[in-house]
Amino acid sequence: PPPPPSPLELPLDAWMGRLPAEVRGRRSLCELALPGAHNSGAREVQCIPPAVLSGYLGEFLAGMSFVNAIAKPFATPAAVCQSLTVGGLLRAGIRVLDFRLGLHDGQVYICHAVVCGISLEEALQEAAIFLRSRESEVVAILIKKDWEHRYFDESLENWAMVQDCLLRVLGDLVLTDEAGLALPIEELCRRGQRAVVLAEAPPGVELFAALPMTGATLDKSWKASTQTVDDMLGVLAEWRTTNRMLPQPGHLKFLEVAVPGGPRKTAPGGNAAFRRFLQGGPLSIGAMLDDPDEDTIRAIVLKNWEDCGSGSEALFPANGYVFS
Repeated sequence: PPPPPSPLELPLDAWMGRLPAEVRGRRSLCELALPGAHNSGAREVQCIPPAVLSGYLGEFLAGMSFVNAIAKPFATPAAVCQSLTVGGLLRAGIRVLDFRLGLHDGQVYICHAVVCGISLEEALQEAAIFLRSRESEVVAILIKKDWEHRYFDESLENWAMVQDCLLRVLGDLVLTDEAGLALPIEELCRRGQRAVVLAEAPPGVELFAALPMTGATLDKSWKASTQTVDDMLGVLAEWRTTNRMLPQPGHLKFLEVAVPGGPRKTAPGGNAAFRRFLQGGPLSIGAMLDDPDEDTIRAIVLKNWEDCGSGSEALFPANGYVFS
C-alpha cells in the first residue's frame, strides 16, 4: 500500500478514504471531526423577496423591481456566507452542507433572508456529482426553512417538492434508516447510502427522503447571545468543559464557528480563533464554518487521526503541523 500522507499532502477532496481502517470500520459520521459549511450555497444575492424588503421599506417600495436592484448590494454583506460553490466546498473537504430553503418563482431555492443564486435541485446535483465520483466519501445534508421564509412551512406541497427533489437527484445515495446514523463510515459506503439528509419539517409532513432533524438527532452550539468572536469562544469553551463535545453515536453535534454581521468579513478572524481553540484538545464532532479556508478545514480533518490507535503518531506526529 502507498505510504500514509503527510498532513500537508492529505487530499481534502477524498480525505475520508484515507482515514485509518480502524476509524472507518468503527466510527460513525457522528464520531468524526467534520468540517461543515454554514448556509451552504449562500454565495450571491439573486433577489430580495418583497416580504423581506417590506420590513425595511414598506410594501409599496418593496414591490418595485428597481428598488430591489438598488437594495441588493446593501443586502449582500449580511446574506453571503460562502465564496465557494457547493461542489467547491465538498472538493475543499467540507462534509456537512447546511441548506436553508424558501420558495421563488414556484421553485425551492437556497435562501439566507435573500434568495440566493442557486436552487435546491442545482445544489443537490453538485453534491450528487461529488458523491458519485468519490465512493469513499459520506456527506451530511441539513435542510430547513430559512428564518425569513416562514411561510414555506405553511404548505405541505413545498415539502413534497423538497423530498421529490431529494429522491430524484440523490436517489439510492440517501440514508433512509435513522439507525444508520450510528453505523460506521465503512458500512455506509458498503451500502451505498452516503448522503445523510436531515430535515426540519413541520408537523404533518411524513419524511420519506430524509431523517428527522430533532433534538434526538442533532445538537448545535449556537446561542442568540453570541455577537463577537470572544462570545463564540466562550460557548465553545463551555461545551468543552461540560463534555458536550463528546461524540454520541446516532446524534450529530456541531460547533457553530460564526458570528452575526458580515459572515465573509468576520470569517477569517473567527476561523483563526477556532484553529487556536482546536489546539487545546481533541475533536470528534462537527464544526459549521462561514467561508472556510484550507487551514481551518485541514485542522479539523486532521483531528480524526488523533487517538486512533497504534501507528497514529507515525501518520501525523503531534508536532508535524502547527496551525496559526
